Amino acid sequence: GFSYIMYYRMVMMKSQRRVKWLEPGFLSIFVLDCGLIGFTKSAAKIISQPTLVTFFFWKPERWEVQAFVLAGVVLYPVIFVVLTYFLVYDVTTKLVPKEAREDAD
Repeated sequence: GFSYIMYYRMVMMKSQRRVKWLEPGFLSIFVLDCGLIGFTKSAAKIISQPTLVTFFFWKPERWEVQAFVLAGVVLYPVIFVVLTYFLVYDVTTKLVPKEAREDAD
């Protein structure tokens, strides 16, 4: 992620011709959208079935894993919708000039 942001800031951002969908905001919507279904399926398995989860040397208790996964299941779609809303808002305000928006009011 960091290397892509650095590449975008140093190379793509200064270019006059660039693919809009490869900008960080739109690309993050695509990645989050692709990961949502897989994450939710895996999270449902972890919550409903007894599974052993190990993070290097730490073996969390079952309730800790379930709480973390449940928080992810709730927060993932919320963050996705909020990010999408702000990106759509940003794009639509750039498409319509400020003067036209003021005239419509």
